[in-house]
Amino acid sequence: MSLPKFLTHPGNELATAVIERIAAGETAGFAPLLVVGPSGSGKSRLLRKLAEAFARNRADALITDTDGPTVRQWVDEIRKRTRGPWSEPTADARRYRYLPDDESRITEYGELRTVLREADLVILDNLEGLKDQYRAQEELEFAIDALGYSGGAMVLAAGAVPKADDGWYLRLLSQLGGGLIVEMTPPEEAARRRFVLEWSAEHGFPLPIESIDRIVAADADFGTIHGRLDRLRLKARVERRPIGELVDEDVSNVEQENARADATATKSAGEIARIVARSFGVRTADLKSADRHPGMVLPRHVAIWLCDRYSDLSRNQIGKYFAGRDAATVRHAIRRIDTLRIADLDFDERLSGLEARVSGKGVRA
Repeated sequence: MSLPKFLTHPGNELATAVIERIAAGETAGFAPLLVVGPSGSGKSRLLRKLAEAFARNRADALITDTDGPTVRQWVDEIRKRTRGPWSEPTADARRYRYLPDDESRITEYGELRTVLREADLVILDNLEGLKDQYRAQEELEFAIDALGYSGGAMVLAAGAVPKADDGWYLRLLSQLGGGLIVEMTPPEEAARRRFVLEWSAEHGFPLPIESIDRIVAADADFGTIHGRLDRLRLKARVERRPIGELVDEDVSNVEQENARADATATKSAGEIARIVARSFGVRTADLKSADRHPGMVLPRHVAIWLCDRYSDLSRNQIGKYFAGRDAATVRHAIRRIDTLRIADLDFDERLSGLEARVSGKGVRA
């Protein structure tokens, strides 16, 4: 059983084959499955495809789809005994859908154990979010045992295999090692080229060979390529210009920005925050605060997006700078800005101007 709209290449063939078998209901021998690979290798997309295929094949399946930082947050909420709303399964479906952007709160260990141990499939992205979180790791350890007895499946994803004496329970590491570990690598040039050609055929936007060559050379993963092409397709419709011309123009701008970025040091979060604050007419202190006022959310998300691109901070460190937010919140902010710049050309132009100020040589904050 193949996964719709998921391009297989040498760097993900084994992982894809195992995921397809789990989606078809074969869980024996894959308990648990750990998918390992660097950012941009397609781990998260593969896990989302698994959730979709599993739900499609088993309409009554219980599915927990979440990530490490969210489980950590749930455990923290339980410790604080903070009460709040959390989503019950709907009357006409038995599926749990605990995504990182869900505003649900779990405040009892009984609820957490139901979510992790009574599912037919548990998907947990960004396992790194549980590093040094021994209470959450223990719950995960017990969940793996419970799913093994019940015949359920657990699929996890991480940038690297967790190591002993580095913030991990030895018992959890033993369980991960007793399952199956598969590696994913970013797509090579041939796979990226095939992705662009398939996108071009699907959307009816023929691209000159020269433009395809430049896209393939400029971007290293499918997600970045897809975002660039969708944005340019929308721009081509609005401006009524050939998409090949826009591709060449866009890639040239990226090449120039990369050259400028290479010539300058990375910017600090403070410098970026000050640039964004001046642009939006807000205070830098407010960007760094826990204030969730609607007028403050977009500038903060823009600052987070720019920090992710132009600072040398990890996403955990970026979250800490902005009032101690977690990596899941940082990823949500980045996804929101990526989506907004595709849908709103005026915003995309404004963001490009901020990028130029942040990455340009001699920018003063």
